[in-house]
Amino acid sequence: MRNFITNILSWLGIQKNQSGPHVRIIAFGAFDPVDEGNTDFLKQAKTLGDHLLVVVAHDSAIRAYKHRDPIAPETDRLRTVQKLGIADEVIIGRKTADRYHMLGEVAFDILALGYNQAPTNEEVERELKRFGKYNVKVVRLKQHNR
Repeated sequence: MRNFITNILSWLGIQKNQSGPHVRIIAFGAFDPVDEGNTDFLKQAKTLGDHLLVVVAHDSAIRAYKHRDPIAPETDRLRTVQKLGIADEVIIGRKTADRYHMLGEVAFDILALGYNQAPTNEEVERELKRFGKYNVKVVRLKQHNR
């Protein structure tokens, strides 16, 4: 797994910093419920840089995009992700019609996406440009092997 991540970083021209400014990664998810695949996703994302920010989907986002009520409230899901001890920072996404709002609100260098996570890389890159984030790298992570 580490070689896979190292190869991606090398291909993207990114080196993890041993000192100085951190490489910040952002990852999004419903985490409803948190499972082994989510844990693996976060572990892979963390290896891409120095500081992992995880955005837990707002309850309204789960209703809008998954067309169901959340199994656990957003505050419980936030605490569960925090307790995993992988992320450096965990926040809840905002209640908004713009699913990409967080891309414009926080600073990051790499956006980590799960292997089957919507949207497409092209759509994300288009939205990043909308927020003037031309140097952010989008990395699609590997599927979890059970």
